Amino acid sequence: MSTCPRSDSCGFFRAVQASLAKRLKYATLFPYCNTGGHHGCAIHNFLADGRTPPLDLLPNGGIDDYADTASAGNGMKVVVLDDSAVFAMFAANAVAATLPGASVVRCETYREAVDELAAPVPRRCERRSELRPAADAGHAPAVAVASRSTAR
Repeated sequence: MSTCPRSDSCGFFRAVQASLAKRLKYATLFPYCNTGGHHGCAIHNFLADGRTPPLDLLPNGGIDDYADTASAGNGMKVVVLDDSAVFAMFAANAVAATLPGASVVRCETYREAVDELAAPVPRRCERRSELRPAADAGHAPAVAVASRSTAR
């Protein structure tokens, strides 16, 4: 992987690299930092021009308070899928503890997980247990967590 040459002076990289919760929350933006996509990064462009980027600037040019640890997971829906009920519950509880503001949903089948990720609000099905309601389920970004045996 090609890490951004400006990562040492980048607040976003330091904040996200140090936190599993933030790596999940910013999963679509962190690749700017570590996969060679830094040339398209708004923060990199500021730093390359010798300017200080705004503290809430995201790599894609958006704005968010990524340094705020209290809101980790707010509005995020995380779907946990595994064929082992024990592993699924362990993973769901670990994610719920790491992302206190997230809605964590455990699904038993791949189809349920796909339907859950596509749903704008939490779905009700008897084979899924919801650990916590979403803070804003209507606008929740979704993240899927799966083990090696169910990722298809």
